Amino acid sequence: MGHSSIIWSEQLDISGQPIIDIRFPKAVCRDCPVRSDCTHAKTGPRGLTTRAQAQHTALQKRRQTQSTPEFQQLYN
Repeated sequence: MGHSSIIWSEQLDISGQPIIDIRFPKAVCRDCPVRSDCTHAKTGPRGLTTRAQAQHTALQKRRQTQSTPEFQQLYN
């Protein structure tokens, strides 16, 4: 709906990898008519978690490699 996030914080996920946690204002989310399209949270605001660009790119590349027949054969 065009609202800006208010908090970006760098943290570590449960495996110790760096992530970026993004939060939106409670008041904006609470009254939003399309809230259910953005979040499954019952009372809290929308939140997103992402990885830094380099980690995200490396993860996507590895996932793509794992879907190849060559990888599947090696894995088996």
